[in-house]
Amino acid sequence: MKVNTVLGPVDSSKLGKTLMHEHILCANWTARMSYPGWINHDEVVELAVRMLRAVKACGFQTIVDCTPPGLGRDIAILREVSEKAEMNIIASTGFYWYEEVWLVCKDIKRMADRLIQEAERGIQGTDSKAGIIKCATDKYGLSENNKRLLEMTARVYEATGLPVYTHTSIQNRVAPAQQEYLMELGIPAERMVIGHLGDTDDLEFIESVLKKGSYAGLDRFGLGWIFPDDKRIHTLAELVKRGYRNQLVLSHDCSVFIDEFDNEWEERKNVDLNTLQFQYTHLPKRIVPKLLEAGLTEEDIDVLFRKVPRDYFEQRPA
Repeated sequence: MKVNTVLGPVDSSKLGKTLMHEHILCANWTARMSYPGWINHDEVVELAVRMLRAVKACGFQTIVDCTPPGLGRDIAILREVSEKAEMNIIASTGFYWYEEVWLVCKDIKRMADRLIQEAERGIQGTDSKAGIIKCATDKYGLSENNKRLLEMTARVYEATGLPVYTHTSIQNRVAPAQQEYLMELGIPAERMVIGHLGDTDDLEFIESVLKKGSYAGLDRFGLGWIFPDDKRIHTLAELVKRGYRNQLVLSHDCSVFIDEFDNEWEERKNVDLNTLQFQYTHLPKRIVPKLLEAGLTEEDIDVLFRKVPRDYFEQRPA
């Protein structure tokens, strides 16, 4: 089947090895419009292309960009980077968990229709169509506002059949409730990746999601300040041993630039990729060898990076 990338549909068999939750650019649009030096378009593209070419040299062909509009999704940059790096980039539609003024109390159908147009017609006036639906619950849990955003997600799924990728917070352990609510809204469990479950080594907690049929996002390798890699590796190895290999997706949640923290583009732009630890190559270069030491096989690695993403995109609505 065909999967929407920013440069057009690609046959799912051609996705190759895939990183399932990354970002190219998370730069707030209000900040960018208000302060011209917030980022530099050409410099962002140049660094993004270098970073993607590095992971392409490790055998990867596709990046799923999980940046919704509220996090600063820029389809023009995604298109330019994809073309220059010769990498597939799958873009997201959907809304994040922030209580944005422009989303509060908005009619659910009206806002869902905007997302449906991004999947059926194109994003930001282009013919680049969304390939996944991103949704999120974080520190507010299943607040009334977040429920409305999840209801919008369900309407988009019903209209388009696009798979869903969620953001969750391990601090409030909201993942099972999020999964259950989305299922109540009509999204089959097997059409969802429940994200950021790798931020814990509570195997029973992760299994509570897997047993219902969803994929688990072990998607923050390299973010040691959230949860250390050695524990992430042990968790992944144990879940594979327990028979969940075909429901696990791997990634970093890495960005070329993200303005969510106290950093500036002027500081980021001069980064040396030869010494940078947290980048798209962290999994293939540093984590995969440790996974093999932990007992995974080369076949396991290929399934996790190639087969599982393909299966996720190929599943049809129930």
